[in-house]
Amino acid sequence: MAAPSSDPELLPRHAHRALLYVERLNAVGFHPTADAVERFSESSGPRDAVYTSPWSANLGQMLSILVRNSDSTKISDAEPVVEWLIRMDWLSPLNAAGGLRLTDLGAALLAGLRESPPTFERSEEGSTAVVLDPSDPFVYAELTRLIASAGEALLVDPYFKSDMLSWLHDATRVTRLLMSGKGQQVHEVELVALHLHAIQGAPNAGRVEIRATDSAELHDRLLIPSDDIVSSLGTSITGVGRHLSAIVRMPRIASDALRVEYERLWSDAEPVQPRPLRRPTDRAVQQAAAKKASARPHRKKAAN
Repeated sequence: MAAPSSDPELLPRHAHRALLYVERLNAVGFHPTADAVERFSESSGPRDAVYTSPWSANLGQMLSILVRNSDSTKISDAEPVVEWLIRMDWLSPLNAAGGLRLTDLGAALLAGLRESPPTFERSEEGSTAVVLDPSDPFVYAELTRLIASAGEALLVDPYFKSDMLSWLHDATRVTRLLMSGKGQQVHEVELVALHLHAIQGAPNAGRVEIRATDSAELHDRLLIPSDDIVSSLGTSITGVGRHLSAIVRMPRIASDALRVEYERLWSDAEPVQPRPLRRPTDRAVQQAAAKKASARPHRKKAAN
């Protein structure tokens, strides 16, 4: 039998469970309240049946008498686990509704506490891969962990969708996003600009810089850390959970070449600026109606 570890415990078990709980829910775009996290951390599962007996009743009376007759005085209440996690800067309130999000520090702590996943394999060429199985109910949590562990990185996803922007901003430490700005992605870029305007007053607003490019050279999906190995994403972020895919860490020589190429594309790309939703003016509505009317075929008057 292996000797027990002498390493100090970083987290109490119930606090670790609470952080994991928030991380998994954040990964699918949900932010639980402090009360919900507190209830979960204090629960180990459904309650068992409770039976009464004379012995248990007498034992309860005896304990009550001992407590009343003791000289001990409660100095302070126990600190709720959520308050402690916030005080440690591992969780942070997100909005006025009381939703909680995992902080960068909390994400880094969980990444450090985890062991390599069972799908982690090292090839003879020095690359590594993690398989993302759509049948896994926690596949987005695994994706979040992998991207968060890359730290401040550039995410290259030509077909990035605007509805994933909240997840990217709240659940990862990505600081730059490069997406396509042509074809059907023109509409997505516009939605991203509207979203950026909507979150201007939120904590950490502006943390993620977003650029769009029309370059035909933008085709790969990559995660490029500031000073580490580049990873190739087998599908766009929105495709995870729909198709079997993998995140593959590239060999060093490929990482260096890809980093140079995509930093060039980033430099040439156009920044996506926050843009408010503008309602059409009366004049614009009139002009649109006149243009629509002029496009209709004129009917010949009937002969008398």
